[in-house]
Amino acid sequence: MLIQVWTALIAYLLLFWAKLKSTAGWSLLDLTRLVQTLLMERLHLWDLLCPREKTPPPRLSLFSVAAGD
Repeated sequence: MLIQVWTALIAYLLLFWAKLKSTAGWSLLDLTRLVQTLLMERLHLWDLLCPREKTPPPRLSLFSVAAGD
């Protein structure tokens, strides 16, 4: 049971660190949903967190990814 607490703490701290380094202005909840949705995708996380253009990336939802949009 203690390993689950440590794993959750590490995951939270990694997401919090990514939020601090992000220039897109995503909330911690948005980052959590993004990681859950795109966990098995091959992409660079920094391309999503620190976009080169000034407009934020479109909001992703589980339904749009599942539908193939």
